[in-house]
Amino acid sequence: MNNENDIKLKKLEIKINLYRDLFKAILFVLTADVGGTLTIMLNFEKYNPNLTIALIGLGMFIAFGLLYVLGIILFEIKKLN
Repeated sequence: MNNENDIKLKKLEIKINLYRDLFKAILFVLTADVGGTLTIMLNFEKYNPNLTIALIGLGMFIAFGLLYVLGIILFEIKKLN
């Protein structure tokens, strides 16, 4: 009986660690994406306007997608706790 509880607890610990590490990695990618998008926005006049607008839109789209994924991960971690 105690062995089954230890196994369940170990599985739960592994899931929480996986979600935590995934959260850190996605947060790092989000930071890089937002930094790149802001750099392009601040240097708008140095680049081709059509390309710049497309890259800014793509960067914002990716940022919102990553924020959504981070929300899902936080929800899963809360559900496991």
